[in-house]
Amino acid sequence: MSKFKVIKQLKILVISLFSLIILLNCPEVKAIKNSTFLKERQKAYLNSKKFIENNMLSSTGIYTNYLNKSIVSQEASGHQYLSESAGFYLLYLANSSSKNKFQNFYNTTKENFYYKGIFVYRLAANNEKKYKINATIDDLRIIKSLLVYDKIHKTNFYNNEARNLFREYKIVCVNE
Repeated sequence: MSKFKVIKQLKILVISLFSLIILLNCPEVKAIKNSTFLKERQKAYLNSKKFIENNMLSSTGIYTNYLNKSIVSQEASGHQYLSESAGFYLLYLANSSSKNKFQNFYNTTKENFYYKGIFVYRLAANNEKKYKINATIDDLRIIKSLLVYDKIHKTNFYNNEARNLFREYKIVCVNE
């Protein structure tokens, strides 16, 4: 090996070690290693999960927000349901060990939000009005949750479902 290659590799090694020392001594990394911090983070996570499941989750979906129960407007505000929230909750459930909760919530999501090849982005709180437009990222997030579920739980339970949803989605939303 030439002298220049050895010097170059030594420089890279020194820079890497220096970067690692800085990273390991930064406050964020120390906080994460702190067991009190980890306990508080876990407590906050469990409290948030409990709040959402006890106060914002219904048999139709997850409410847009907690306080504005009476506001009905053209914007997505008030006590309505969004496919965005459903998709995030499905990803959470796919990553959890609760297979039944995932399956039930996916069925509810499809029943309430699915309309002619898309997941509508919003439902009125009384579930009487579906806003017949979608948000691409929300549709893809819901479809992704099916694939994540299968990957994590080592099944092929939703593989065809995801494939069919994407095929229908492409027909409705993508001009080829």
